[in-house]
Order: sequence, then C-alpha cells, then structure tokens
Amino acid sequence: MPKIYHDLTLELSPETVVVPGDPRPQFREVKSISRGDVLNLTNLSFGTHTGTHIDVPKHINDNGLTVDRLGFDRLLGPARVIEIRDRRAIERADLEKHALKREMIVLLKTDNCRLINACAFDPDFAYLTRDAAEYLVESGVKTVGFDYFSVERLDNPLLDVHSVLLSGDVVIIEGLDLTAVEPGRYEMVALPLKVRNGDGGPTRVVLIEEA
Repeated sequence: MPKIYHDLTLELSPETVVVPGDPRPQFREVKSISRGDVLNLTNLSFGTHTGTHIDVPKHINDNGLTVDRLGFDRLLGPARVIEIRDRRAIERADLEKHALKREMIVLLKTDNCRLINACAFDPDFAYLTRDAAEYLVESGVKTVGFDYFSVERLDNPLLDVHSVLLSGDVVIIEGLDLTAVEPGRYEMVALPLKVRNGDGGPTRVVLIEEA
C-alpha cells in the first residue's frame, strides 16, 4: 500500500532558532573542493537541545536515563497527532477530552505552527501547564511531541513541566514542524543522535501515513 512520509524535522543551520541562552549552531568549513581540497568537510557545533530534539530524564536529573540508553519503543511506532488551537496555556481539560491511553505517542499541534518556521524566537508561544503534564503522566503516555522549542513557558525557572514529564517517565520531543500534518493516527520514526551519556540530542522525526 502506498505511503506518505511527513518530515517533521527543522533544518539545522547557523540560522536555526534556539531558546534564549542556548548556544547557537556554528558551521565551519574545514575542507572545500572549491579551495582545492579533494573533498568537502564541515565542523558543526551546537547544543544537544537544538532544533528538533529529544529531552530525556538526564536533562533534569544527573542520574536520569540518557539518550544513548533510550528504548526504541519510545521512538518508533503508532503515534497520534492531536490539535489544540486558540489556547496559549494548554491545560489538563484541553487534553482530557481526547481520551489519551497508556503507551501512546502523542504529538501536540498548537498555534505554534505559526511560529515554528519564523526566523526569531517568540516568547509568546503556546505551552503546557503543570496540570497538563500531570495528566499526560497519569494517562501513561510514553512520549509527547510538541511544536515549539520548549513545552513550558519561558519565564518558569523551576522547569516543573519538564520535571513532571521526565520524572514521570515521559520522553519529550520538541521543535516539531507539524504545520502540514492533519490530526490523526500515524506511524512515527524518531532517531536522535546516539550521544554517550547525553541529556538529549537533535532528532530526525518522520510520520508515515497510509495513502
């Protein structure tokens, strides 16, 4: 049966938007055919939470699970795209109506679709509240994807949404471009860089749809 592939991954470049305070990506040409070298070679420098990326428990806990030890069941399999619009603070009640189930991979499509491909970070993005995070944990969701660079508001120094999710064994994928994806059920493939003892890493995320 024909399949449609949706690439949810943001392009990684020196212009990639980052959360304020995170290191900006840097590309340095090491070798260049145009300069007489026999090959092209580029040195890349970027943070582990750049562009489309994964957050694992090590992100908020020194003893937490690292990205290189993350099970593939969190990264591959059935996924559900849920659309929640006209809400900046996404709360428990906004999620409860979707009847989430255990072991689900849930990708949240919000008004951030209007922001995700902009050339600058927008602090007025939609975000999850603590009670929404608690509901995701209570529901037994195993992975939650979000369509901006952070799941929680920028002025929250406690990072309690990250803490609730990651401490509750819910993996987070941030920076998804869900602009062209309709709500519904798909198969997801998400492959982060295998960073030893990593707290996260840039991730290629693809949804597969039966045509």
